[in-house]
Amino acid sequence: MVKRLQASKGMVAWGAEATSYTKATEVKTPFGLITSAIDWPVANPKTPKGTAGHRRGPFLYSADEYDLSFSIPFEVLDANVPFQCALGKAEAVTGTGYTGKKFTELDTLPTITVQHWQADTTFLESFIGCKADLSLSAKRGEALVATMDFVAASREVSTTTSSFPTVTVPSLQPYRFWMIGGRATVGGTALASVTSVDLKWSNSLSAMGGDGARGAYVISEDEAEGKYDMQIGFLPTDASQFAAAWANGDPVDITIPFIRAGSTVTAATDAVIITLEDCVIMDAPIPLADKGSLESTLIVGPKDTSIEIRVPKGE
Repeated sequence: MVKRLQASKGMVAWGAEATSYTKATEVKTPFGLITSAIDWPVANPKTPKGTAGHRRGPFLYSADEYDLSFSIPFEVLDANVPFQCALGKAEAVTGTGYTGKKFTELDTLPTITVQHWQADTTFLESFIGCKADLSLSAKRGEALVATMDFVAASREVSTTTSSFPTVTVPSLQPYRFWMIGGRATVGGTALASVTSVDLKWSNSLSAMGGDGARGAYVISEDEAEGKYDMQIGFLPTDASQFAAAWANGDPVDITIPFIRAGSTVTAATDAVIITLEDCVIMDAPIPLADKGSLESTLIVGPKDTSIEIRVPKGE
């Protein structure tokens, strides 16, 4: 009998690993609002091999090493995001009316376990020892979307699981682009009107294989001058940002807040606050306008970054 699988019976969650590359004890934290399908790795990759004098077709199918890489895009809802496996460190923050997390950068990334399951087929798949690249993007009319490009060290599969973790996705609206308002600042000066944000952290992740294993022993972070790709679209009102791109001025800090509750960054109790520190303005071209506005893209090179997510107390 063909079994009809229900989309509502599937779930994706993550859990922090107490010991790197060892499956997390609890894997029940939701990423956020996942609105698109996830392309999971090929379960058991094999390469066809021929042999002389046999036939024109394959002689056998030889098992390949696992390529355990996959991407999870999601709309950010709260502080329950695993940004530490892309930046390095997650620490608790607290202030007047809020708690939350602040993610800052370390050279060595911690690992997490990512699981997905389909309860109506008793199927559960675990990706262990995961590290990730991260991108945050938003534009007018849309939500703040995080995409985490994971590389895992190993994989476990169960087809006889009968009980699954209880995962509750918060019923919060995501951080929408209109929440950014005109509050993005460069060196303390507000940009006139931000039209898009496209920020990428690339860790140059490499799976390092171990003896006798199809998976990896560790996931390494390579040095990369091109780790950051930070672009902010905006409508300028003066030439200051363009002049800074041509001048050898002092580095500036850039703050990009998405504020769901609060009138300012200082007073915000519900917000995502992205800080790009010691930025060199790489480029800020003045376009040849064809729509009556001089929309431009500010390209910046930070030396350090952080992401703070605040959650109102009591939620």
